[in-house]
Amino acid sequence: MKTKKILLGILINAAFAAGMISLVHAAPPIAVITSREFEVRGEVTSRTPIELTIVTPESKVAKIQVTDATTITKAGLNLKLSDIKVGDTVTATVMRDGEDKLSAVRVTVRVGNE
Repeated sequence: MKTKKILLGILINAAFAAGMISLVHAAPPIAVITSREFEVRGEVTSRTPIELTIVTPESKVAKIQVTDATTITKAGLNLKLSDIKVGDTVTATVMRDGEDKLSAVRVTVRVGNE
């Protein structure tokens, strides 16, 4: 288990150093999926018509752009961004775009203690 954490830490640090990961005042993401795609998990603290602000369990903040192409689900059902409420716990798969902004590929709203 310790070896997995060390390897994940090395991978995340390398991704940050290479500029592949960019979070606004945020800690390393939970899981790196590809060199440009990774997950951020936490509680929604604000929502605008185009953006979610998520605070991770480590109290770090990530601002994530949501587009019409973003898939949003809860318990297998499709949702709209307006269905996400402040206080919801989410897992967002995000990509860094050319302007160092985070764009959501998909957002999953957790149900209960998932």
